[in-house]
Amino acid sequence: MNTALRYLLSGLMLLALSGLVKKAAGRVMFDGQDLSHMAPHRIVSSGLVQVAEGRATLTTLTVQENLEMGAYSRNDRAGIAEDLERVFGLFPRLKERHTQSAGTLSGGEAQRIKLAMRASGSCWRPTC
Repeated sequence: MNTALRYLLSGLMLLALSGLVKKAAGRVMFDGQDLSHMAPHRIVSSGLVQVAEGRATLTTLTVQENLEMGAYSRNDRAGIAEDLERVFGLFPRLKERHTQSAGTLSGGEAQRIKLAMRASGSCWRPTC
């Protein structure tokens, strides 16, 4: 199989895992749950998310504001605060830079914001 075909198939597989394309056959199982016919937002809620390459942060907002934006669909303030502290425990460098503009971070630090948003079970993009 050539590289282009492998790239195409892996991309299609990721879209299928995310519920963004209809599967012709088979099932998608995650944590004992069949995700095969779930809507993409339900798949994300189940804990299966993807972190895209590149800078997908809101560059004019601070690190903390980016992380808080990730919880836009939640209304449990106490839970959000707990998740933010847990995320800062996982990524202490983000806590150090929580007031810094996300646009001034290095590529690796911007990637940590995206990972932190996913680690807290939140996402600000509908196709995460």
